[in-house]
Amino acid sequence: MRLATLLLLTGIVLGPQGLAVLTPEVIEVVRPAVAVALAVLGVTMVLGLGTYGSFWRAHLPSSLILIGALSVALLHTDTIRTIVMTGQAAGIAVLLAASGWMLSSARSGQDERRVFAIAVLLLLGGVADYLSVSALLLGWTAATAWRLMPATGLADVRLDAAYVQQPTTALLLVTAGATAQVSWQSTLFAAIGCAVALAALAALRRQWSFDALSLNGVPVAPAAFTIALVMDAVRLEPRLAVTLAAVVLGVSAFDLATGLARERTA
Repeated sequence: MRLATLLLLTGIVLGPQGLAVLTPEVIEVVRPAVAVALAVLGVTMVLGLGTYGSFWRAHLPSSLILIGALSVALLHTDTIRTIVMTGQAAGIAVLLAASGWMLSSARSGQDERRVFAIAVLLLLGGVADYLSVSALLLGWTAATAWRLMPATGLADVRLDAAYVQQPTTALLLVTAGATAQVSWQSTLFAAIGCAVALAALAALRRQWSFDALSLNGVPVAPAAFTIALVMDAVRLEPRLAVTLAAVVLGVSAFDLATGLARERTA
């Protein structure tokens, strides 16, 4: 079983509809950590910690992050205020990225540099949670600022992001599974969505790499990225929570189906 799917199903089993280990109160406690996980994923989407094809690596994740953040902002009653708040938060993300870069450059020790980098990631998630803005967008903004800075040290930033991504992504997936409210309606929508996605993939006959993100040889995306987009939206707009279960189940089924297809053709 694929790791992303296993983590999602583990969350469902441990969630309120299963063993109730992860109760709604516990999920609320880990909410800030979910924002940090989303910020970390936003960073790695820009820094390219994977084996994406050129289109996926260069355009699609960034486009989806920007479109998702704008779409959620448009759902608010006070759209202008939300957009202004998001812009201010993006400015804070740039300042945090610049500060972390300067502090890292002033210290040659690997441990000190890693502490500064992780501190920036934590602050990005904290700002996103406090201001109720897209954590993926803030991570994307900070990483874009890093890419515009001198190339020296960019590889170190990638390693520092990879150092925390695997556990934070695991937390994100388990929490998504626990948060999802599974019903027969969501199962039906997930089955239809998965069937349509598989049919579209077969019709296009495109050889995309679905083991897109691999840290220490453990693939966790694009399923993790898809769930991250939905979780980020649910954080900001609770009305979208009804779609989370369908996405979790659909992504799990699609992940398993494409994994089995690749194993048969290998």
